[in-house]
Amino acid sequence: NSIKIDGAELVLQKVASAPGEAGFRVDAVAGASIPRVSAAAGLFRDDDGTAGDFDLQQAFLTYVAPIGTGLRLDAGKFATHCGYEVIEGYDGYNDNATRSFLFGYAEPASHTGLKATYALSGSVSAMVEVVNGWDNVKDSNSSKSVGGQLAFTLPSNATLAFNFVFGPERPDDDGDNRTFLNLVGTWKLGSLSALGLDAVWATEEGGAGPGLDATWGGVALYGRLGLT
Repeated sequence: NSIKIDGAELVLQKVASAPGEAGFRVDAVAGASIPRVSAAAGLFRDDDGTAGDFDLQQAFLTYVAPIGTGLRLDAGKFATHCGYEVIEGYDGYNDNATRSFLFGYAEPASHTGLKATYALSGSVSAMVEVVNGWDNVKDSNSSKSVGGQLAFTLPSNATLAFNFVFGPERPDDDGDNRTFLNLVGTWKLGSLSALGLDAVWATEEGGAGPGLDATWGGVALYGRLGLT
């Protein structure tokens, strides 16, 4: 019988888009719900897994190197490229009424490391990254994970992105790798209606016990119909 603020977010940024430009972005969120879910280990989440009511969802520097059309380089903590649903602020606004199981259980929320993005053409872009892993500001082992994305802008206001993350993720374990594959699609049906797709398949060596691999996956479909 009380009022609770789930999240109030403040974004400070200097946008860098043209070759030779540099910028930054910091997303700070406070509230009694969202920071406890999105906080990454080693920053605002304790070693025992407890998070409080504040989080820096993103904090990174950007430089657009004058290579070709511009090679974007990001260093720091940034929201994941995986999944249909997002944790970003106002420019990543998510108008879904509910959250899918994939968002809560199957996918990362953020990464910390280095990321490079390049537009191969007006409709195709590629991204590669070297990061500490899933939702880890402080790495839990001595190995890094690699990730990537190949994104397409299709006719009729549709997009398609192929995502992956690969590397060891369990604490003090550098030998058992986690493989995450993800397909995300959107199709805007005019100004008010849209369809979305999020498909995941993942496996982790030894994730279900010694010599037993863990495998998970699923498909989420989204539909929004604007009546007027």
